[in-house]
Amino acid sequence: MLDAELTGGRPYIVSEYVAGPSLRRAAGEVRRFQGDELHRLGTAVATALTAIHEAGVVHRDLKPDNVLLGPDGPRVIDFGIARAADMSLTGAGQVAGTPGYIAPEVLIGQPAGAAADVFAWGAVMVFAATGADPFGGPAAGAAAHRVLTVRPDLGAVPASMRPWVEAALAKDPGARPTARELLLALVSADGGEALATGTRAGAGTDVLAAGSRVAAGALAPGHADPPLGTLAEDAYAGLGERDRGHAPGIFLRLVAMGARGAVVDELGERARPVLDAFRYVLAEGEGRVTLTHPVLARAWPRLRAWVAAESDGLPVLAEISVAARAWQEHGRREGDLLSGIRLEQAMEWAATGRVNSALTARERAFLQAATSLTRRRDRRRRALTTVLFGLTVLAYLAVVAALWQADRAGEQRDLAAGRQLVGEADGLRVTDPVRAMLLNVAGWRPGPAPGAGWWRRWARRSSRCSACRRRRARRWRPPGPTGGSWRWPVSGACACMTRCRAS
Repeated sequence: MLDAELTGGRPYIVSEYVAGPSLRRAAGEVRRFQGDELHRLGTAVATALTAIHEAGVVHRDLKPDNVLLGPDGPRVIDFGIARAADMSLTGAGQVAGTPGYIAPEVLIGQPAGAAADVFAWGAVMVFAATGADPFGGPAAGAAAHRVLTVRPDLGAVPASMRPWVEAALAKDPGARPTARELLLALVSADGGEALATGTRAGAGTDVLAAGSRVAAGALAPGHADPPLGTLAEDAYAGLGERDRGHAPGIFLRLVAMGARGAVVDELGERARPVLDAFRYVLAEGEGRVTLTHPVLARAWPRLRAWVAAESDGLPVLAEISVAARAWQEHGRREGDLLSGIRLEQAMEWAATGRVNSALTARERAFLQAATSLTRRRDRRRRALTTVLFGLTVLAYLAVVAALWQADRAGEQRDLAAGRQLVGEADGLRVTDPVRAMLLNVAGWRPGPAPGAGWWRRWARRSSRCSACRRRRARRWRPPGPTGGSWRWPVSGACACMTRCRAS
């Protein structure tokens, strides 16, 4: 609290603004607290409770929503229902607090004391480790019943903190440690023994200052919190030569996946030494690992260089990872495989664009399956194209054959008509030679020209009368009283076109 005024016309309280999410939002939506990170969180909350209790105040509503994760460490807020330790209940039969975080003795009518805050501390630690309320139920009554009768599952709480959390969640308030005892156990090297024997911190022990340093991650009294880049570089320097070679691929994957995180099992056993060495900047829980501080990609120069070298490929890596995970979860369906330009980009990056990034076995199988499917589709497409081309050629040949047959039929029809006219001309040659000549010409005009194809059947063709084809001589007697006749050869010349005249 920075300032307060209670006597003026409008009382007010000025408190510090904490720029950070609540523990409920951080642990419920983003990540889980494990290892040293949970230890620092527990130390921070225990430090706040110790200061509150030594001031003679009971918080009475400690829960994940009232723990803010600020840039300089966790902060406990919301003293809206806090009361002095010697004050009674809010009213007859009324219980103040949040279901699931109210101590058992408060639920049965006893006043909320400092032990109730310790019980809430244990419940908050279970929530931070699991992301779920330890006594959650469909209704407030169900949560209260579980608080009174059920011991929560502490399997997700690290073994190093499990005895403290178990002691804080004891049903009997007298069996719980005080906030100061918890804090002493958390900041002492022999904290477990101190908690087991009930050792109290001496009056001269600055346990609150020690708790503040541990909560902030200080290395020693009087030293400021080291920068993220320094922590990361120190962890990297402590790795062996082989593990250093694995670190770039692991961190590039974490940067690419963002808040979704990477699956620990997919990283393989080779990633375990790296994850253990960087536990101060990584959060691991429910089989996934994420960066606790996304700004690490800018704060650590080495990681910044890795990201700059593969900045264009990180979105591709994230797309491959998400798609491969969906493909695996859906039973490896072909519909979940990449195709087209997306597959081309992924294969190009996997083949030539990777510098430090590494593909998991599932991602390699995913790309191989996508490539095989594309090849099968290409083969089917080529086969279908060949069949369609063959059918097109056959259809074209069928059309050509039909046109040729139609042309031949037309020619046969024209020849038959020509023969009929020539036959009629033969019958008129003596009686009406002029008409016979005309019929001969008309009869031979439909015939095909020598060397002409069906496409020129409508072209003008040469014609000769039938008399011109006969290799014999004929005599023609012009009508009239003069008599006489002309005789001429008909081979090689057209008799019907020969000019005849009487003498």
